[in-house]
Amino acid sequence: MPNAVIQAAEELLGNVSRAQGHKLEPLRLDLQAHVKPATVTVQMGEDEEVLQFFAAASDLLDGDTLRQECILERTLQLGNGTDMPLSIRLLVQPPFSVMLPSQDNAHTASSSPRFHPHRPPGSAERPATLLLQPKRNMRVKVAFHLSASILTYQNRPLEEVPPSVTLLCSEERGGGRMCFEQSLTIQYSNNTAQTVPMAAYLGLPMLHLSCGSVDFGTCYVGQTRVREVYLSNRGSSGSAWTALIGTGTQIQHHRAAP
Repeated sequence: MPNAVIQAAEELLGNVSRAQGHKLEPLRLDLQAHVKPATVTVQMGEDEEVLQFFAAASDLLDGDTLRQECILERTLQLGNGTDMPLSIRLLVQPPFSVMLPSQDNAHTASSSPRFHPHRPPGSAERPATLLLQPKRNMRVKVAFHLSASILTYQNRPLEEVPPSVTLLCSEERGGGRMCFEQSLTIQYSNNTAQTVPMAAYLGLPMLHLSCGSVDFGTCYVGQTRVREVYLSNRGSSGSAWTALIGTGTQIQHHRAAP
């Protein structure tokens, strides 16, 4: 519209109108976007919210021999319900470790996946990156490594025990137990993370003698006196024990059931 006409319309305000209007305020359009964080579904046992392991110190016993390590495994199923592939890494700390499926199984979600061997706890190797395809599932195995070294926690000063380890003592629950609490971290390629709580309960033996001392009374030359002492195991783990006399002469070697 020519400027002269616009000026005339302004001078005749109230007498001249324009359906479209003029000198309109700038149009404002508010935009909003929602980004859902990457997440996978985690399936454990029925009604389980924490991935739990149950072991006993006597699992390390092979007859009268003490094994260096015993491995307990649990299987998790990870599901990708989104419409895009998710790149993830699985992170844990000793005494836990993760067994990863082969890359073929990670892509095809085979019902019988093959798993890589265990990496030693404490290994500095960078965890492998897995690609979980849209609408697919993947099985992974998490392991708890029971070793003779972690049994020493029960005899160490409190300040030398990792904060994730708790010593539990309860007569009602079968004596002493150690609890190892940690989280499995699912780390995504955008540096966000999802955690799965884990706990391993380790039953310990608790040997109990029926008396604190044995009094044989007066013994004459050539006379033999016998006194009975009862040894019981009130813990939730079997135990191998040795009875010593004086400076360390061994007289008995037995195993006590929980």
